[in-house]
Amino acid sequence: MGIDYPFNMGSKPSAESSAHLHKDLDISPAKVRAFGDATYRTQLQVLAELRIRSGDDTTSIEYAVAGLLLGFSALIFAPAKAVSLEGLPWWVSLVGGALLALLFVAVLFPFLIPQALRHHRRRQAIAWLAAYEDEISRRRSMGGREGRVWRMGH
Repeated sequence: MGIDYPFNMGSKPSAESSAHLHKDLDISPAKVRAFGDATYRTQLQVLAELRIRSGDDTTSIEYAVAGLLLGFSALIFAPAKAVSLEGLPWWVSLVGGALLALLFVAVLFPFLIPQALRHHRRRQAIAWLAAYEDEISRRRSMGGREGRVWRMGH
């Protein structure tokens, strides 16, 4: 005997739960109240999805892999004999350094964009999860008829 969860982990959220999975940080009382008014099934789906999203720690792993890749690339492509910049005008050294910096950014940029987006989504999930859990806690402690009716349905 166990809890019969009304959803499959990793599947696409239902239309009811998608209405509460926001892609912003505009946590308003109206949106949080709408979640509190949702059915127990929908709340379970939303909380499960937000917990999955907030637990996504692949960003740090991908940063580590990108760092290792960059380190190995530097070892492979480093010249055996050091490049001497003596005797060259200062502006040539400056332009050469700028070109190397642009090359470095161009190599690292494709790795950084997906991680930055994933980190932003994780922060959103953490914020919404906390707001929704606070709403559930608030409703559980509500007194009177309204509180009893909500607790009976949830």
